Amino acid sequence: MKKTLVALAALAALGTASAQVTVYGKVDLGVSSKTTTGGVDQGLEITSGNYEGSRFGIKASHDLTGGLKLDGHYQFRVDATGGSDLIKANRVASLGLTGDFGNVSAGLLWTPYDSAWGFDQLEYNGFSAANAAWYSGAHGDNGTTGWGNAKKAIAYSTPDMSGFNATVMYANSGDKTATADSVPYLGLGANYAAGALSINFGYEQVASNVHLGTAAAAGDKTTAMVMGASYNLGAATVGVGFQQATVDASGVEAKDAGYTMSVSAPISASTTLALGYASETTTVPGASDGEATAFGAHVIYNWTKQAAVYAGVVQSNVTSAGTVGEVKSTKYATGLRYNF
Repeated sequence: MKKTLVALAALAALGTASAQVTVYGKVDLGVSSKTTTGGVDQGLEITSGNYEGSRFGIKASHDLTGGLKLDGHYQFRVDATGGSDLIKANRVASLGLTGDFGNVSAGLLWTPYDSAWGFDQLEYNGFSAANAAWYSGAHGDNGTTGWGNAKKAIAYSTPDMSGFNATVMYANSGDKTATADSVPYLGLGANYAAGALSINFGYEQVASNVHLGTAAAAGDKTTAMVMGASYNLGAATVGVGFQQATVDASGVEAKDAGYTMSVSAPISASTTLALGYASETTTVPGASDGEATAFGAHVIYNWTKQAAVYAGVVQSNVTSAGTVGEVKSTKYATGLRYNF
C-alpha cells in the first residue's frame, strides 16, 4: 500500500498541461477519553479522527472536447496513530464525466443519503448527536459498505438549477441467490440552498442482508429517509432534521424514527461553538421499544485556513429494542486537524 501511495503521488506531481491533478489530505490527531457501560476504560489515548476522519486523496480532471470534463477520484481512510487500520481504500474510487448536463460517476461513491446531512450544525462529525443517536437503531448511514458509500455504483447529478440539485444512484448489491432475486441499492437525493435557507433530503433502499449481514434473508430490504433544514439567523445558524427507516429481516420488521436539533454560532472571528441533541426510537414487533438520546458539543478554533484546534464531547444513552439495560457512552476529545 505504501508503494501504491508513492506511485500515485509521483503521478500527481508529474501531471500534464491538459490535466489538473490535486493531492490532498486531512490529518486529525488528538487526545480522547471514552467510557462505556460494561466496557473497559482505556483512560487517555492518542486517537485519530476525533473531529473529522483522517484521509488521503487524489483528484484528477481532464478537459475533453465539447465542454466535457473527465474526473477521477481516489480517497483513502487513514489512521493517523499508525494502528492496524493504517490505510484503507474504502472511501471513494470513481470515474466521472461532467458537462452542461450535470455529472455521471461510477465506482465507489458516497450515497445521496450520506450527502443529505448539511442541516447538522455539528457537521456530521465525531461529536454529532444525530450521528451518535441514529446509529443506535436498526439502520445507520450504511449504503452497501457500512461507511455511507456504495460500491459498484453509478450516479447522475443534475447541474445547479437556481440553488437546487438532485442525485439518483443505483448499485447492484450482488445478493442474488439460486432461489431469491437481488434487491439492488437505490439512492435519491435533493438539496436546495438560497440565501440563509438550506434544505436537504436523502433516501435509500438496500438489501437487508447487505445492511445486516447474515441477520436477514436474500430479498429482504431496508428503506430509509432523512430530511432536514438549516437557517442562518445572522448571530447563529439553527438546524433541524428527521429520520425514519424500515428494516425487513427474515420476517421481522423493525422501524426507526428520530429527530435532531442543533445550533452553531461564532464566538469570535475565528472560533465557533456548536451544540446538538438527537433522539431515536426503534420499534420491533413483540419487543419493548429501543430508545436512544444523545448530546454533542464542540468548539473549533481556526488557527489558520488549514489548521484548526478543537475540543468536544458526545454522550449517548441507548436502550436497545427488547432489552432493559441502558448503555451510557461518553467521549471527551481535543486535538488538531490539519488540511493539506
